[in-house]
Amino acid sequence: MMPRNLPSLELRISGPHDEPMVDAEVLSAALQGFQRAVFVLAMDARNEQSVSSGYIPKAIQKMFPVRCWIPTAGSYQLPMTVGSYTEAGSIEEVTPVIETLHDCLRGLHDSEDQPFLKVRNPHYRLRLLNAFQTLVPKAGQPWKLAISGPGQPVVSLSGVDVGKINTIRERLRHQERVSQTITGYLQAMEFAGRRITILYPENNRELECVYDVDWEPELLAARRGLVQVTGTVSVDAGDLPVRIHDVESIEPLDMSDFEVSEVEYPGGKLSIDPPLVLSPELTESSQYLMLLDEQWNIEVIAATREQLLSELQEQVVANWIEYGKEDDAMLTEGARNVKRLMRDRIKE
Repeated sequence: MMPRNLPSLELRISGPHDEPMVDAEVLSAALQGFQRAVFVLAMDARNEQSVSSGYIPKAIQKMFPVRCWIPTAGSYQLPMTVGSYTEAGSIEEVTPVIETLHDCLRGLHDSEDQPFLKVRNPHYRLRLLNAFQTLVPKAGQPWKLAISGPGQPVVSLSGVDVGKINTIRERLRHQERVSQTITGYLQAMEFAGRRITILYPENNRELECVYDVDWEPELLAARRGLVQVTGTVSVDAGDLPVRIHDVESIEPLDMSDFEVSEVEYPGGKLSIDPPLVLSPELTESSQYLMLLDEQWNIEVIAATREQLLSELQEQVVANWIEYGKEDDAMLTEGARNVKRLMRDRIKE
């Protein structure tokens, strides 16, 4: 029996003889692709930072799991639901994610770009297409995939639809001029042409860009250290940068501590005494800054310090509401520890 509050879906995989069985490899790929697609759309809905192709925040994993029920007769029909039984507000957030997922699956079947434009972050559009590439049966395989959701018609996909993924991907890339911040090691400076070369750590690719003369003192101070370049980025098929143009800013990477004593939010202000002090770290790809603190239940990631500070402040406010002001009876032991720490340090 499906939970009443969570959306119910059905995944049907059928072969040439409509038998009630399926290759394990096909089933595994379909479920992995479906879960990845849900995570990507959830991150876009929550405006999460696009850190890397494999990064999924813990909060997203807890709120948007795909859960499978006992298969039913008729080919291989697998009842599923999306969402958490324990996370508050799950139904309100899950339903629009499932609706967007269905629209994008239909867009893939019809080779239409418009449904994918509902995904606001251009990087998540590409990650969603990558998830679909795992979900859809491979070209030449006899399997067919049918997905249905509450109040939505069945969308059927097969190996003939795989080629549409690359077609849509290329069309979306041409529609978007993606501005982003790239972090890399300053390799060389050409003063005459006001051009610098940075080494992109994730694949050791050298990227060139033109700089403004006003940025020269900061670049000289950076020497061969890490710098952040913000501009319009062209990417390859793997969503990795190949060129930076229309440069908006270049500056050395600032890894100094964050010290937060006040956090303002609509309707109030939190005062933290002593101040919350956190040291930023780099993610494995060296492209994002992150702040981690288990005692405060803080895990925030962003491309720039300004974005990271905003994410940190939002996390502190969210934790204050979720833990600091909640009744002890509603919290786990770990959550009560977070509450005690916050109540000792924060005044509203």
